[in-house]
Amino acid sequence: MVTRSFKVRLMACLAAAALSGSQAGGQASTQQAKVTTSWGYYQWQVDHGTLTTTLTTETGFTVAPPGGGYQIPVSIPASTTIHEVHGNVNFTVWSPSCGQGTIIAQVKDQNGNYIASVYVEDVTNTSDTIPIKGTFPAGLSITSLQLDTYNSQCGPITLSWSLVMS
Repeated sequence: MVTRSFKVRLMACLAAAALSGSQAGGQASTQQAKVTTSWGYYQWQVDHGTLTTTLTTETGFTVAPPGGGYQIPVSIPASTTIHEVHGNVNFTVWSPSCGQGTIIAQVKDQNGNYIASVYVEDVTNTSDTIPIKGTFPAGLSITSLQLDTYNSQCGPITLSWSLVMS
């Protein structure tokens, strides 16, 4: 029996149908090669096709960032309007000696609108995947993204997003 040692307190962007179809036509990509910081590292990639825009990221914390939070700007190859998002956020807390902590991870558009957000509290030595599904019935026009994260865990931690937006 596996016992989870955390509580999921808030998850935004719920209730969407899964996207069907494939990416047709041309595809453009932008990416940020691995950047090393005083608290760890991050990297991301955005693939933009005719039907979907895919965001994949990885952030590794060796210690909690100063003040607990960080923001990473993410450029996308072309502006687009999205109506659905689905995918997941993964996290792993590697050290059993950290005790309990909180992780808040968000993906926002250029205007601060939430595309995906999770708030996980009482995180200890664990690994989990949290599904993300959401709809934007009126459509959400995006020209860039921002990854916002708050982490009160002592580290090391790995956090990654894998989102498909259409």
